[in-house]
Amino acid sequence: MKAISIIMALDGDPGEAKAAVETVRRQAARLPWRAELLGAAPPRSGISAAAGAVPVSRVDVPDGGSATRAAVLASTGDYVLVIGRGVTVPVREVQRLVPHLERGAQVVVGSRCLGRPRALRLTRAAVNAVARVLLLKGIRDALGGFTCYLGPVARQVYRLARDTDSTADIEAAAVARALGYTIAETPIDGPGAGGPAPSPLDILAVRWRLNRRDRGRTVRHAT
Repeated sequence: MKAISIIMALDGDPGEAKAAVETVRRQAARLPWRAELLGAAPPRSGISAAAGAVPVSRVDVPDGGSATRAAVLASTGDYVLVIGRGVTVPVREVQRLVPHLERGAQVVVGSRCLGRPRALRLTRAAVNAVARVLLLKGIRDALGGFTCYLGPVARQVYRLARDTDSTADIEAAAVARALGYTIAETPIDGPGAGGPAPSPLDILAVRWRLNRRDRGRTVRHAT
């Protein structure tokens, strides 16, 4: 049986973090793969490791470090699902993403815009438009906060990605594109809101940072 690592950034309110862990843990127990939940949290978060059908591991994040990056690098799954801050999409929706990985994609973005009402599609239209032009050509919803990777690809990408704020998912996908990986996009069901949305200026900042790094030369040619 293949395994999936579910990554959650738990650096917010401790009470909300604990509740989110339990919710995701219950949902993950129903997936057709062996699941592990990795919660990246500051040392005083109150999140503790737990055994069971869906084990929970806490990955301590030093001050100023990227919670998501730390958890992805500690993962072991054949698939790695990265859930953004504040995103409450049911974990079962990953079953819509994994078939794309099995058909040849290495990264699958879960889109909460595709197939949704026009008002929802336009909610973050400006940011998505800037992301498409500068970083992720062809991806309509870079802000879904629900992305699944092949395990080795996730660990390679996040070893390179450094962003620690609301554009972390976008930078990771841009790095994957720069490395030549195929990124698919598929609609998912779930609330339209997530964590704080980046601004178009934040996307410009990601592009600038990537251009300053060695891999930035690759990004310029890959987007």
